[in-house]
Amino acid sequence: GNADSLPTIMADDRRGSLITCSFSSNAQPMVDAWTQAFAETFKNDEGLHIYQMSLVESRMMSLPGFRHILLSGGRALQAKATADNGIAHGLPLAVHFHFGDTYAIRKALNITNRLTGYAFLVDTFGRVRFAACGMPEDNEVRAMVDCMRTILAERK
Repeated sequence: GNADSLPTIMADDRRGSLITCSFSSNAQPMVDAWTQAFAETFKNDEGLHIYQMSLVESRMMSLPGFRHILLSGGRALQAKATADNGIAHGLPLAVHFHFGDTYAIRKALNITNRLTGYAFLVDTFGRVRFAACGMPEDNEVRAMVDCMRTILAERK
């Protein structure tokens, strides 16, 4: 895992990316569900990436001992993906952490509930083109897939 900021990740020059955000481990099943739905559809599309962003606001969890534990967990997840040639669910996966104040990120992305997982589709220019939260419903997955297909069609 890396300690990075969301703007750094979003500036990455890719064809398109799924970025998931969570503030707690309770949101991980939601993040995993969005990731799996995205990867099942686009696993054969080159240039797409998945980024998992853990946002840690707690001062205690930012202390060196706790921070090390969190980053170790992120490194383990990244190592598992690397063992599969950097692939998770058929697409490249990067795990990132942001420690400290998240107000600017939450405001920019309209994140209002820290107890749920969030999913964002970002195009090559770093624009958020799709946003959702919670456990994905079938109609939300279809909307995400349609949006990414539009992004990919625009890049051709």
